[in-house]
Amino acid sequence: MIETLKIKVQKILPKSILRIILKYYQRFLNLILNLFFHLKLNKPSKKIIVVGVTGTKGKSTVCFLAYSLLQALSIKTSLSSSDYISYGNNLEENKTLNTMPGRGFLHKFLYQSLKNDCKIAIIEVTSEGLMYGRDYFVDFDIGIFLNLHPEHIQTHGSYEKYKKDKRKLFKKISKSKTKKYLNGKEIEKSIIANLDDIQFNYFTNFPVKKITFSLKTQADIKPVNWSLNEQETTFKLWQEEFKSPLVGEFNLYNILASLALLVCLNIDLNQENIEKIKEEISKNRGVPLRMELIKAKNFKILIDFAHTPESIKQVFETINKVFEKPKRIISIIGADGGLRDKWKRPIFGEICAKYSDFVIITDVNPYFEDGNEIIEQIFVGAKSYLEKWNLKKEIIKIKERKEAIKWAVENAQEGDLIVSLVKGRDPYIITGKEKIPWNEKEVFLEVLKEYNKI
Repeated sequence: MIETLKIKVQKILPKSILRIILKYYQRFLNLILNLFFHLKLNKPSKKIIVVGVTGTKGKSTVCFLAYSLLQALSIKTSLSSSDYISYGNNLEENKTLNTMPGRGFLHKFLYQSLKNDCKIAIIEVTSEGLMYGRDYFVDFDIGIFLNLHPEHIQTHGSYEKYKKDKRKLFKKISKSKTKKYLNGKEIEKSIIANLDDIQFNYFTNFPVKKITFSLKTQADIKPVNWSLNEQETTFKLWQEEFKSPLVGEFNLYNILASLALLVCLNIDLNQENIEKIKEEISKNRGVPLRMELIKAKNFKILIDFAHTPESIKQVFETINKVFEKPKRIISIIGADGGLRDKWKRPIFGEICAKYSDFVIITDVNPYFEDGNEIIEQIFVGAKSYLEKWNLKKEIIKIKERKEAIKWAVENAQEGDLIVSLVKGRDPYIITGKEKIPWNEKEVFLEVLKEYNKI
């Protein structure tokens, strides 16, 4: 509804004015509804330890890892993330299409978490959620800062405003006076932060307890003897050897952030608990379709949800660092419509043209935009990169996503790697008012069977 309103009203009002109107409309609505449910449900966020996880990338994975580790330690925990909702029992798919729903959702979520005897709630916190006040009257105790890169610039108006909105979570924590306890111990208001990120000081400059994690400098959580390969990540921490099926340096940061939360919560790291932690990490594959590898007959497919220039670049860098060198890389790329961050589209094309041998540009979710225009904007970026460096690579435009996947599978040769980006486990392709159910992995498997390549 909001996207439709944007398209119609934008014909009359400038984007900057429309953005301000929508922002204050959303804030007002969240203020009223959050206050209503906060009071009606007897202030649930005052009675449960609330952990907010934010950053440009890695939020969903850290939320899932933290939730899984606490559950493994018999600490009943609830989860609200872009992928899953859990009230301490079964994981349910988040079908709201919103990472951080507003209009009282979080208060209802926390109320149900308390009813189910949860002690801790893990919430994935977005910059848009903070900008629109979806967190109004939610009492956070611990904030986890992962990293920051340019994202949602058109929504916020500038990178500085994006940073400022992200920072609201930590400012809010520093002002909270509510005392909460776990196993009889008071939980201090705290910030867990990535010491290696350039924005570390900006997000931690508050008078609260700080827990740091790092791969490069001395920190509260810093592994030694860590190594990465295509199958697993290994590292040593607390004089113990850890193994994880999650691959890539960025996933090691995600693991460290979730372990830092255990320290922040004063979890007793006795041998019994450490063994439980090691076991959970060894079997936890994180959120599906994030760096997920499918092995075909004589080539491989990598599916990832990367949807920012930095995260897409990191996928390719991880392939170069830890994967067996592929003969060729065939990348499948697209970009969301809905007037979202148009600046990213040519950059997506540039990055894929740099790291791939073939680039297939296709639909993701055009929403109410012309999908062909989005594809063309990505194509321009890819083409300009190749022209700049006088390179010759094939760039293919195939609007229908399944046809793009078919082309990649049909043309893949022995030793190739197909890299599918942006879509991940997004459950729909949305064009105008049409919402088509979609599962990237299932479509790939279906096509592989069709071509007898699995």
